[in-house]
Amino acid sequence: MRLRPYQQRVSLNLPATAAGLKQAEQEAKIIAAQLIQHTFDWRQYGVLEGRLRQMDLPQTLEAFEHYFFNQPHRVHASTRTTWQKAYAPYLRKLAAIAQAQPHLSLAEAIYAAVRSTPANSRSRQVCCTALGALAEFCT
Repeated sequence: MRLRPYQQRVSLNLPATAAGLKQAEQEAKIIAAQLIQHTFDWRQYGVLEGRLRQMDLPQTLEAFEHYFFNQPHRVHASTRTTWQKAYAPYLRKLAAIAQAQPHLSLAEAIYAAVRSTPANSRSRQVCCTALGALAEFCT
């Protein structure tokens, strides 16, 4: 995984016609604006989904961590603390459960990680926030 920005190709599956070229140019302008505003998301193009499905859980967790720290709204000093205190413990728990029970799907492992926290507790609430963010990242 590259940590620095680099040029990518985006397949739009457009015909090689004048109309297709015009549509591709419009899409390029939209992507350029999204990049400037830090709102571009590969999931709109189905690329990240395919890559995530090819990754094992440790790679997915690494990609999620990279994603977490590179969100434009996460520029505060508290971001690292939030990760270390609210996300990392539950992601480690998820990884341990998935390693101990490799037959579980990711959804089943997430459910097991949530169930391993006390019901109606702050720790379960934080666990659900962290693993919910991971699940959203993966979809």
